[in-house]
Amino acid sequence: MEFLRRKHVSNIQQSIQGPLNTHLIGEGVLEKDIREAIKYLVDEGYRVEEFSLAESKKRGFTFAKPEQLEKLTKFGWLTLIDSTQHQ
Repeated sequence: MEFLRRKHVSNIQQSIQGPLNTHLIGEGVLEKDIREAIKYLVDEGYRVEEFSLAESKKRGFTFAKPEQLEKLTKFGWLTLIDSTQHQ
């Protein structure tokens, strides 16, 4: 009896559905993509705060649902942070 390997299943899935990150492709204009992402998050009920680091000219935004902020305030010992950089 022969079984399909995980890689073969993944390759078949990709050929049928296309790349898994297709829905992540934006407009190609960073500023517009950022504005649209922030608008989407706000529309979904997230609180969004933008920030910038003047000395390094870096900027970004952070977001959380109100209930997540309540938990962070109450149990601040566990904070999960992720960062994605654009070159």
